[in-house]
Amino acid sequence: MQTSYGLLLGVLGIVWMAKEIGWLQTSIPIGPFIIIIMGLMIMFVRTRKNRN
Repeated sequence: MQTSYGLLLGVLGIVWMAKEIGWLQTSIPIGPFIIIIMGLMIMFVRTRKNRN
């Protein structure tokens, strides 16, 4: 599961950087999206650990 965190954060970081550089044109803010995804992943892991 830790590998998927790193992979997701890496991809989101690349997308965020591409947006800031101007390579990617989006109408949604990327920063809050990354924070929401990280929060959901933390909740998922904690819920999954409590089941075991």
